[in-house]
Amino acid sequence: LVTLNADALILLEEGQGYRDLEDPNVVRLHNVLLSVLERDIRHPVACHLLIHATESTTQPDIAEACARYLGSEIPCASHINHMPSHIWNEMGLWHDAIRANIQAWHSYQKAALGMGISTYASHNLTMLYYAASMGRESAQAFLLPVIWLSSMAIQLCWGWHWFGLAGSMNGWQSTKGQMVRSIRRCIILLSALPLSSWETIW
Repeated sequence: LVTLNADALILLEEGQGYRDLEDPNVVRLHNVLLSVLERDIRHPVACHLLIHATESTTQPDIAEACARYLGSEIPCASHINHMPSHIWNEMGLWHDAIRANIQAWHSYQKAALGMGISTYASHNLTMLYYAASMGRESAQAFLLPVIWLSSMAIQLCWGWHWFGLAGSMNGWQSTKGQMVRSIRRCIILLSALPLSSWETIW
């Protein structure tokens, strides 16, 4: 019930911009969430909400303690695996952010086999690319667009098999559109790589 109270409070917050730690509404929200986490540091919902409630403040490390546990609390749920990276990126812990999003990517792959739950796959990959670029892990940054394009190629084949051969072009057109958008994203990501990354790769 306390966590549901916090969920209601966070819905009253503005979705964009920074949160002022001295704002009474923010103080109240943080206190409610921290009261849950003081009893159970591994509470996945409370930690998830605390990450969102602190990442836009000047002290994202408020959620660091529970974020250390959150990624593994629901092993095959990609969004939960990914969530700690919101804190790691704000704190400059680039390698931790990379690991969190790779774990989320693995859950995405498992979900394709009915062994997990995946949401916001492109968001997770974008966060992975950002952390890899900032952390100067050029191999990860270079391979990410390739992984992204490959995943969409699989979806393209899936769409052709299940929709194209079945005689309905709606699914095919939708999948083809996703493929085109992913190619554009790959081009943007590759063009954004610093020159030092290309020198390291080649």
